[in-house]
Amino acid sequence: MIHNIKRIWQRPLQMKWGRHDCPVCDGKLKKIKVSEVVNSGSEEAKDYDFSMAGGAGYMTGNVKFVWTEYECMKCGKQFSADEVYQAEKHTAKQKNHKK
Repeated sequence: MIHNIKRIWQRPLQMKWGRHDCPVCDGKLKKIKVSEVVNSGSEEAKDYDFSMAGGAGYMTGNVKFVWTEYECMKCGKQFSADEVYQAEKHTAKQKNHKK
Protein backbone atom coordinates (compact mmCIF):
# COMPACT_ATOMS: atom_id res chain seq x y z
CA MET A 1 0.00 0.00 0.00
CA ILE A 2 1.29 3.45 -0.94
CA HIS A 3 1.10 6.03 1.85
CA ASN A 4 2.39 9.13 0.02
CA ILE A 5 3.46 10.33 -3.42
CA LYS A 6 6.34 12.72 -4.05
CA ARG A 7 7.07 14.39 -7.40
CA ILE A 8 10.76 14.95 -8.13
CA TRP A 9 11.58 17.79 -10.54
CA GLN A 10 14.87 17.38 -12.40
CA ARG A 11 15.94 20.21 -14.71
CA PRO A 12 12.38 21.56 -15.20
CA LEU A 13 13.35 24.25 -17.73
CA GLN A 14 15.19 21.73 -19.90
CA MET A 15 12.19 19.39 -19.71
CA LYS A 16 9.75 22.09 -20.77
CA TRP A 17 11.47 23.65 -23.77
CA GLY A 18 13.24 22.48 -26.86
CA ARG A 19 13.65 19.31 -28.82
CA HIS A 20 16.09 16.79 -27.44
CA ASP A 21 17.90 14.16 -29.47
CA CYS A 22 19.13 10.74 -28.41
CA PRO A 23 22.82 10.73 -27.42
CA VAL A 24 23.14 7.23 -28.92
CA CYS A 25 21.30 7.25 -32.27
CA ASP A 26 20.23 10.91 -32.74
CA GLY A 27 16.54 9.95 -32.73
CA LYS A 28 13.89 12.20 -31.18
CA LEU A 29 13.39 11.87 -27.41
CA LYS A 30 9.99 11.87 -25.75
CA LYS A 31 9.20 12.50 -22.09
CA ILE A 32 7.98 9.59 -19.98
CA LYS A 33 6.97 9.38 -16.33
CA VAL A 34 8.97 6.97 -14.19
CA SER A 35 8.17 5.93 -10.63
CA GLU A 36 9.47 3.79 -7.82
CA VAL A 37 7.92 2.88 -4.49
CA VAL A 38 10.42 3.09 -1.62
CA ASN A 39 9.79 2.25 2.02
CA SER A 40 11.20 4.88 4.39
CA GLY A 41 12.73 2.12 6.52
CA SER A 42 14.46 0.27 3.68
CA GLU A 43 18.15 0.25 2.76
CA GLU A 44 17.49 2.17 -0.49
CA ALA A 45 15.69 4.97 1.42
CA LYS A 46 19.04 6.73 1.94
CA ASP A 47 19.03 7.56 -1.79
CA TYR A 48 15.69 9.43 -1.59
CA ASP A 49 14.45 12.62 0.06
CA PHE A 50 11.43 11.88 2.25
CA SER A 51 10.92 15.49 3.37
CA MET A 52 7.55 17.11 2.77
CA ALA A 53 7.05 20.33 0.82
CA GLY A 54 7.84 23.45 2.80
CA GLY A 55 9.73 21.50 5.46
CA ALA A 56 6.49 20.35 7.09
CA GLY A 57 8.00 17.04 8.21
CA TYR A 58 8.91 13.68 6.73
CA MET A 59 6.92 11.01 4.94
CA THR A 60 7.04 7.49 6.35
CA GLY A 61 6.02 4.11 5.05
CA ASN A 62 5.76 3.32 1.34
CA VAL A 63 6.31 6.48 -0.72
CA LYS A 64 5.89 6.57 -4.49
CA PHE A 65 8.54 8.82 -6.07
CA VAL A 66 7.63 10.08 -9.56
CA TRP A 67 9.94 11.87 -12.01
CA THR A 68 10.28 12.46 -15.75
CA GLU A 69 12.89 10.88 -17.99
CA TYR A 70 13.45 10.71 -21.74
CA GLU A 71 12.96 7.72 -24.03
CA CYS A 72 14.25 7.53 -27.59
CA MET A 73 11.50 6.94 -30.13
CA LYS A 74 14.00 5.27 -32.46
CA CYS A 75 16.20 2.96 -30.36
CA GLY A 76 14.06 2.76 -27.18
CA LYS A 77 16.86 3.66 -24.75
CA GLN A 78 15.93 5.61 -21.64
CA PHE A 79 17.86 8.58 -20.21
CA SER A 80 17.62 10.76 -17.12
CA ALA A 81 17.34 14.54 -17.51
CA ASP A 82 20.92 14.87 -16.24
CA GLU A 83 22.24 12.37 -18.81
CA VAL A 84 20.59 14.29 -21.66
CA TYR A 85 21.82 17.61 -20.26
CA GLN A 86 25.42 16.35 -20.03
CA ALA A 87 25.27 14.90 -23.57
CA GLU A 88 23.91 18.19 -24.97
CA LYS A 89 26.53 20.17 -23.05
CA HIS A 90 29.29 17.92 -24.45
CA THR A 91 27.91 18.28 -28.00
CA ALA A 92 27.79 22.08 -27.64
CA LYS A 93 31.42 22.14 -26.48
CA GLN A 94 32.48 20.04 -29.49
CA LYS A 95 30.69 22.42 -31.87
CA ASN A 96 32.39 25.43 -30.24
CA HIS A 97 35.84 23.83 -30.64
CA LYS A 98 35.28 23.26 -34.36
CA LYS A 99 34.74 27.00 -34.99
